[in-house]
Amino acid sequence: MGATRHSQLALLVAFAIPALGVALEPPQEPGPAYLVYAGPYSSSPSSAFGHLFLVLAERADDPPPLWNVVTFNAVTFDVDPLRYLTIGIAGGFLGRFDRFAFHQKTREYEILDDRDLWLLELRLTPEQRTALREALARTERRWYPYSFFRLNCAYYLQAVLAEATGAVRPPRGVVSPIAAFKDVQDSSLAGSAFHRPAASRRIAALATRTRPAFLARLEGADWMTLAANLDWIASLSRAERLVAQELFALKSLQASSVLPAETRDGLARLRVLNAQPVDASAEPVPFSGAGLPTERPEFHRYPRLSLLYAVPRTGTARVHLKFRAAMHDETDPWVGQQPASTMELLAAEISAPVNGGDPRLESAVFFSQRSLKPSDWTAARTSWLLEALARRGGIFDEQATHLEARTGVGKTLRLPAATYLHVLVTLAGTGAVGEGAGLSPGLEVGFESLVAAHWRSGGAWTREHDLVDWSRSMQRIRVWTRLDLGHRWGAILSGAMDGSSTSLRLGVDAYL
Repeated sequence: MGATRHSQLALLVAFAIPALGVALEPPQEPGPAYLVYAGPYSSSPSSAFGHLFLVLAERADDPPPLWNVVTFNAVTFDVDPLRYLTIGIAGGFLGRFDRFAFHQKTREYEILDDRDLWLLELRLTPEQRTALREALARTERRWYPYSFFRLNCAYYLQAVLAEATGAVRPPRGVVSPIAAFKDVQDSSLAGSAFHRPAASRRIAALATRTRPAFLARLEGADWMTLAANLDWIASLSRAERLVAQELFALKSLQASSVLPAETRDGLARLRVLNAQPVDASAEPVPFSGAGLPTERPEFHRYPRLSLLYAVPRTGTARVHLKFRAAMHDETDPWVGQQPASTMELLAAEISAPVNGGDPRLESAVFFSQRSLKPSDWTAARTSWLLEALARRGGIFDEQATHLEARTGVGKTLRLPAATYLHVLVTLAGTGAVGEGAGLSPGLEVGFESLVAAHWRSGGAWTREHDLVDWSRSMQRIRVWTRLDLGHRWGAILSGAMDGSSTSLRLGVDAYL
């Protein structure tokens, strides 16, 4: 009996000592936390606002690919973009919080959608971290109402952060991912900022260190044939092999069928060659984890007010006032947006002569989007436009207000010195009260250029004809340049010719 008691005591000690050791171990330091903004996806109207999500690492030693992502998404059952916008605006969808691994999100956004990511470090106290974990736990398996402008991803994430930390104001009114990101950026939570560039941007940066002949072959040959050419791979420089591996890996992810054995062998050969030790000073700057350290991005809010003084070629000078409720247009800064892509929602412009009286509506934009990202090695893109608006002047009468619904397709080219040139073939349904209605085929040619760090310029020429009466037409020409005056203000100089009316405009705009 005594032997049995001694045996039991020995077993208890054997189990208790390791358990005591575990209990005495210092608690694991929590890993980093980030708020992440994903830029717009140029092929999808529904993603024009961008997207917002959280990244949380449970422990400091968790590898970045396995960091936890918490995101809020509408469940739309893959409806088409038009129904997404209409039902989403009306609030006809439901949404929920989802959890992913970080590598899944970066693969989807940076590689498949070719979107930039900006990460803002959240400096959470232990109490705030615990409160955030508990607030997110309460969202599991719950459904929430969703609407495009208000009850969206930014609204719910900002609400969770406001509840858990008290450092961010609760969301109110129209909420956008950029506005929510900026609210956190201006709070006591904000830490360092990081940038994870889209696949096309990474490949373009690597390509600056390669030979023109190599780039020409990449552009002109089938990628699977090139990847299978082991002799060509062996002839490449280190920088060229890195570009080839990045590009071919991206293409293999986009492939809809199994790759030929020769292509798979070439990809394996590239990986082996690129894994060999080299002089570190010759390597491009790598990034891991959150990404490349960067200055905090100067995102602007979407609502904007513009005041312009217009001097016509003939007649009285007029003052123009324009308000834009949401999104971005051609004169907005390029940070966080695709440079040549635009989208406007609910914008209106009125004017009045400087000597008073005779106010008039110049334009009212209900919806206008131009997806003008140029093709590159990673994807062949078709540029397009879709818009619905009202404006003074058109094919029926230069003074009448025309209602117009327009679509178009074309191409965009990237030229040297950060300049973009686009050509669109358009078709518009146009009507004017008391004047008639009809179809108007047309052509639009335009350019945009980043002249310097704070200067942008652009222009566009459009011409449309009435399909029934070809002699009835409308031509518009517009050129502009904008100077950033700090984060919220800008100065604009533009010239416009609408039919026979020509004017020069000078003014300022402000983000509200």
